[in-house]
Amino acid sequence: MLRPFWVTIMAYDIDKEIRIAVDTGKVKFGSRTAEKELLVGSPKLIIMASNLKLENAAEYQRLSGLSEIPVYQYGGTSLQLGSICGKPFPVSMLIVYEEGNSKIIVAASGKAEKSADTSSGRKKKKSK
Repeated sequence: MLRPFWVTIMAYDIDKEIRIAVDTGKVKFGSRTAEKELLVGSPKLIIMASNLKLENAAEYQRLSGLSEIPVYQYGGTSLQLGSICGKPFPVSMLIVYEEGNSKIIVAASGKAEKSADTSSGRKKKKSK
């Protein structure tokens, strides 16, 4: 089954923005660090790899809801996320404190809105 074209385009954009954030911003890696930071509430965004254990992902989602920090579920594995970050090891979670020159926060929230708007294949009617 082929993926819709906008999924490929947006995946490229989010990958590019992640790399720019790692290069120019302030980020940390790892699930233990993410758990500590979610309790403190200092990051702007948390990015989780798709192969994170479901129990852990649910716990991080719950903690992010309490601290009101957005969590982005990355479509690739931890190996792919590590490769995008330029690291020779898997990255299960990426914590973004400062985005630097990237627009990672806008791109992460824009992907959710874009996929929700276009998933039905219908255009929204303008309300008066």
